[in-house]
Amino acid sequence: MDKFEIEYDEDGKIKDFLSDASLVVKPEELVRQHYLRILHYEYQYSKSVLAREVAIYYGRKQVVDREGNPVRADIVVYESPAACAARDQGKIELIVECKAPTETDGYNQLVSYVFNTSANGAAWFNGNAAKYFRRISNPTN
Repeated sequence: MDKFEIEYDEDGKIKDFLSDASLVVKPEELVRQHYLRILHYEYQYSKSVLAREVAIYYGRKQVVDREGNPVRADIVVYESPAACAARDQGKIELIVECKAPTETDGYNQLVSYVFNTSANGAAWFNGNAAKYFRRISNPTN
């Protein structure tokens, strides 16, 4: 089996790369599972610093969308396994926004995640194209 190949369970659901949990097959989830493998196998991030579906906070308050649903980053890369286990928003290295292959937007959403966290950078990926961003703090954000 190719290390980038997405695995499925006996019910035909996606087997999560990080937790082995069964996930519903959706275009965006397929993209997310592929990018998790890229982060691990190509960029050498340990699974212990990777997390999926991470809630974003503004101070102590969880950020919600227009409908009142909690806002979650698709993939977060933390500075350390301890930061990942604690979901320490002050120790995030990178945030990844994954979209279905037909999607081309999401930049503003990604920027809001970066500025509500300590992330030094971000990636946007739809399975076909990737865009990379980095936070520049000096002279201003």
